[in-house]
Amino acid sequence: MDLNGKTIGIWGYGIGGKAIVKFLLKQSLKLMVFDQKQLADEDQIFLQQHNVEIVNELNDFLECSDYIFPSAGVDLRPFGAIKYKFLSELDLFQSFFHKPIIAITGTLGKTTVTTFLAKLLQNAGKRVAVGGNIGIGLCSLIEQQEMVDYAVLEVSSFQLELCETFAPAVAVWTNFYSNHLDRHDSVEDYFAAKTKIVSLQKENNISVVPSSLFLCIKERARFEHQWSIIPEQIPSDWLSYIPEKGVQENWKTLCAVLCALKIPLDVLKMPLDCVIEHRVEYVGSVCDRQFYNDSKSTVPEATISAVNQLRGSIILLLGGLSKGVSRELLISYLKDKVKHIICFGKEREQLAAWCVQYNMSHNQAVRLDEAVEMAYNYSSSGDIILLSPGGSSFDLFKNYQDRGNQFKGLITQLKG
Repeated sequence: MDLNGKTIGIWGYGIGGKAIVKFLLKQSLKLMVFDQKQLADEDQIFLQQHNVEIVNELNDFLECSDYIFPSAGVDLRPFGAIKYKFLSELDLFQSFFHKPIIAITGTLGKTTVTTFLAKLLQNAGKRVAVGGNIGIGLCSLIEQQEMVDYAVLEVSSFQLELCETFAPAVAVWTNFYSNHLDRHDSVEDYFAAKTKIVSLQKENNISVVPSSLFLCIKERARFEHQWSIIPEQIPSDWLSYIPEKGVQENWKTLCAVLCALKIPLDVLKMPLDCVIEHRVEYVGSVCDRQFYNDSKSTVPEATISAVNQLRGSIILLLGGLSKGVSRELLISYLKDKVKHIICFGKEREQLAAWCVQYNMSHNQAVRLDEAVEMAYNYSSSGDIILLSPGGSSFDLFKNYQDRGNQFKGLITQLKG
């Protein structure tokens, strides 16, 4: 990727944007930053000290930048006329990171598989850098490459859709469900963005994919390379290595990746000590009610997974934004799975209407604090109160972490 002599724009100054700026400053490039939000004072001072121009008008930013690295949160569809200006953070990363890259995508399980795989590789004696959509800027890992054997990256469809050269040594695709239809024009477009993770892989690269998706994904690969299939059923020789707790689909994926890397499955028997915050996270007990934070559930399938993991008498807090995906089937599935649903947030009325349609016990709340109070008052000794919204957080919160942290704070208040 040749950026010499060009003016480079960074659109969005979040975790990824900051990492790109700090890396590109070392390349002595002219940089400019645009963010729709007011930058924090310390960020403004840093950029000014390093002669990075802060642009306040989007049109000026788009016109004056030769190339632009957009944040994954930016919807680029209205800017098709200047699509040639937009560059991929993943392409940039691989241009400068020369150790093997393991990239993980999918609708569900990305963070869990990324976190657990990194720990398993460490248990196998490998040195690992972890980053990407997991909350660590990709470009911050480049300076670590002399000290690691692998980079393990969680990557989203938004990061993948701009890729032109990205070809990870190992591409892992956990699963695929309808999602992000507020940003992709169709399920087919969403699938096409995801397939960028395998489409440019070369002969010595490996794709680890579910058996149910193999044929569809293989059609998108431009070059012949190696494939490792995640089986529908757990093979008998894997059974003794897979824990009973957790999502079996994730463990199958991890087994398939380890086999592809020729790492003995014995590492699965070593302590992992991994807790994924906001993913069926135990918060505590109040008066014999157990509280779980699954704020990372932003699609219906994640809520179904959480309910099936916990089982028991569940009062479910359902909310957030659907991102263009109907949650009617989720409500119909939950009818015999949960005791009561609290519908909260911007789409509470639609969720409640489906509850009525399926004769589901429910209440409505505008805010999360009201939902928690309703759930607690409705609950009985031994009940589970589960926040697993099945929708994105942006109706009421900054992000799913903010939603989960507010939920945990409310439970702390309940404990007194």
